[in-house]
Amino acid sequence: MVLGAVLAVIGAAAVRTLLHVRASVNSARMLTAQVVAAEPSLSTPAGRAGALGELSRARTELASAQAEIRSSVPLDMARLVPGLSTQRAGLVSLVSDASRATVLGRGLIDAVSHLGGPLQPGHIPLNGLASLQEQSKRTADGLGSLVRPAGGLWSILGAARRTFNTEAGSTSLRLSGASRALGAASQFLGADGPRNYLVAGENNAEMRDQGMVLSYVVLHLQAGSISVGAPGHVDQLQLSKPAPIGIPAGTQAIFGALEPTQVWQSVNAPANFAWSAKAMTAMFAQATGQHVDGVIGADVPALADLLSVTGPVSVPGVPQAVSAANAGDVLLHVLYQQEPTGSQVGRHEEIGAVAAATAKRIEAGGLSALDLARAIGQAANGRHLQVWSADPRVESSIDAAGVSGSPAAIEPDRTFTVAAENATATKLDYYVRSSVALDVSVDPHGTAVVRGTVTLTNAAPSGQTPSYQLGPDHVNSFRPGDYVARVYWWGPAGSIQAASVAESGLRLNQTPVAVGPGQQRSVHFQTTVVGAVRHDRLTLRLVPQPRLYPANLVVHLNAPGWSVAGATQLTTPWSSTLDLHWGLSR
Repeated sequence: MVLGAVLAVIGAAAVRTLLHVRASVNSARMLTAQVVAAEPSLSTPAGRAGALGELSRARTELASAQAEIRSSVPLDMARLVPGLSTQRAGLVSLVSDASRATVLGRGLIDAVSHLGGPLQPGHIPLNGLASLQEQSKRTADGLGSLVRPAGGLWSILGAARRTFNTEAGSTSLRLSGASRALGAASQFLGADGPRNYLVAGENNAEMRDQGMVLSYVVLHLQAGSISVGAPGHVDQLQLSKPAPIGIPAGTQAIFGALEPTQVWQSVNAPANFAWSAKAMTAMFAQATGQHVDGVIGADVPALADLLSVTGPVSVPGVPQAVSAANAGDVLLHVLYQQEPTGSQVGRHEEIGAVAAATAKRIEAGGLSALDLARAIGQAANGRHLQVWSADPRVESSIDAAGVSGSPAAIEPDRTFTVAAENATATKLDYYVRSSVALDVSVDPHGTAVVRGTVTLTNAAPSGQTPSYQLGPDHVNSFRPGDYVARVYWWGPAGSIQAASVAESGLRLNQTPVAVGPGQQRSVHFQTTVVGAVRHDRLTLRLVPQPRLYPANLVVHLNAPGWSVAGATQLTTPWSSTLDLHWGLSR
């Protein structure tokens, strides 16, 4: 009885102390996560100073918590009691780890500060990128080392340890990816020699897997210096025969009739940007005699992301300044309204002029390197900006960083992607909205059946006169506003899909669908992934099509007989690659 009373006193005092300590640990954890996530406020000196102040206050709180633990007589007595001694050690470790996390966060802010100043004209701060890469890796490794077992820890303490582990582990993974991306960026930007890149402008009003390639410019980089060539249109790069590059069998079977190695408007119909970029390199060399070191694919949403940093630009022939807020409407709709029929040469020149004006604004310097990096990262996350390097070493880094735009570069046996591609010579994708519903069923053996429904809604006005934007093209469409699409469904490598072919590293099926103005149509697909549950975990990787307006995504998981950890229903704009994970146990 006496021993029980003593343990109760020790336990009560320990809980009171733990509740105080947990508040300090949570404060430090949240502040460090915000710093590591590179919140927009870190772009300014005042924002970084504020973050440093918050981290300093968190460290002070943690130091106070450490002092409280050392001075607590009940907690000191707990060292001598089996079971309680483990709890005390776990508490000391958690507070120490939280304090270490704040130190790592401060180091990351210091590295960010090297990139905090404005860009110099025509120059990229490669030294600052290298410093941030090194610190990102150091912080990732440091946070990863703070993930410790929570086994044996009781109640509140065990929950606090698990929460800390989750945050530290996920942040470590994000920073590891950021470090790889920074390393790839440094190499790509000419850190070890001059580079010339073909920048392919992609038009989201006529979709392939990405927007149709219609314009281009050559970007010159060397040791951090940057210069932009004159913009051009692919009409200037016409080929009389296919470029000498092999077409994989599955790609030939599905896309061969579109002549993707000869017709620029078809080159990015497959989902594998790496292959499309190789084809573009060969096609550009055949048309101009000029060899480039890689390709950057950028569409109108990517341009809008850059305009959010440069500010609006004005060019002759465009009725208003083009900004991040209106770029999609102006470039993909208003300009077509200005020239509804006849030659589109003027509109081509105007779009190229907007892109060139934006590039020149960046080249002129004075912009925040951090803001620019964030805009580029946002565009890459949605596959609106994709890069490929002819240097295998650099391309390997690009793939590992997940910025190659190729869906099968990471976890191909868990990856899905969907594309609705315009089968007419119209610019109707401005009006088309898509939604994707995935119904995922898991059987007792761990096999997942994914049933997909792709719905296209055509908001084009009906009863219009023929136009370049609305059509018809008199080949696949015969009324203005008729949208004819080929819907492509790529399932995981190794999955079972009836009548599918191997394409872009995945399994591909296609279904045509016609959607009149004001109408909605749906098509259906099914994929079976045998052994989808591995080590009590189900993972799906969902790669979006980079449309002007992202598809609406609904995912529903049904796993009868399984205990599921995680939400079984998800509804979200499909604007970036999603890694969905569920814990499944029997």
